[in-house]
Amino acid sequence: YNMLCDKCKAEIIIPKLIIKSTLEDKVIKAGNARPQGTNINIDKIVIHSQGVPDDFGDKKALSSIQNWFTQYRATGKSSAHYFINFNGDIHLLVPEDAIAYHAGTNGNKNSIGIEMAGNTYRTKFTDNQVASLKLLINDIKSRHKIKKIYTHADFGKEGCPFKDGSNNPLIKELNASL
Repeated sequence: YNMLCDKCKAEIIIPKLIIKSTLEDKVIKAGNARPQGTNINIDKIVIHSQGVPDDFGDKKALSSIQNWFTQYRATGKSSAHYFINFNGDIHLLVPEDAIAYHAGTNGNKNSIGIEMAGNTYRTKFTDNQVASLKLLINDIKSRHKIKKIYTHADFGKEGCPFKDGSNNPLIKELNASL
């Protein structure tokens, strides 16, 4: 949609949030997330890195995460609610009202997990990823009372997604906007 800048009166084009794909209930059926209706009182967002090389490419990164989250595993269950690819495309992996297994016992409940394509121990994401992340967070905030944005490192996964964890400038910026 379009709006006018308050200061300069120039037209600003605000991109619309578009979910490119959804896995519906496939992750839940594989046992990698709790059933819908279990994730209530959502008050935090946890940002992750997928852990693939930055030159992996969009198609391969999406296929990799979809395959990983929909395969049954007796141990090492993992999932996240959303995935943002290198090009900024947003994909819904687990419905928000289901608990995704993304940040350990203390981080999963009452949270939304967002996986970002790319490797861990990074300093930043692509500009398209950051723009989509901000859109997605604003969309999530319209439905939930988000108090804080964390990184996976805050729940014990060192370097995920950033070398400096929640001290990363992007995470500080996102938390300042809450």
